[in-house]
Amino acid sequence: MTPQLFVAAILLDAPIVLSSLGGSRRFTYGLVGAALIANVIAGYVNGVQDGHHWDSIGIADRVLAGLSFVFVGYLSTVVQENARRAERAAVQEARSRREALLAGAIERVRVSLSIDLVLHAIARESTALLDAREARFVLTERSSGSTLVESTIAPKSISMRRCCRPK
Repeated sequence: MTPQLFVAAILLDAPIVLSSLGGSRRFTYGLVGAALIANVIAGYVNGVQDGHHWDSIGIADRVLAGLSFVFVGYLSTVVQENARRAERAAVQEARSRREALLAGAIERVRVSLSIDLVLHAIARESTALLDAREARFVLTERSSGSTLVESTIAPKSISMRRCCRPK
């Protein structure tokens, strides 16, 4: 309780700002409401202590303090929300950048591979996987049924021929 012309209620702006750092808009608005109620009660008690006389400057100071509570509470929650939005945008941008780099790397690898190299690798790995002496890989065209590539792989030899004969 301070004299009417010395309004210390403005100091309640500090906890309001600090409460917004916790991230709860509801808590911040609750503190704004509590500060407004405390400001009104303190102004009333000040007037009662001065013999039921309320000074117009003291009332104006209390109104300004109340407006500052609302203003500071609103601005601090808006700033926190904008900071969260900016963080989400930065995370999304970083993710998009990583995905673009990965897509570029995959495309460069895909372009560097020839179909012959891929077919050799498939046939070679299938012999090891199936523990076979020899593997044959036949690539046919779906629409015409013609054989496009035929590959035979034995442990020490690879034979590949391209042909276009109907099945």
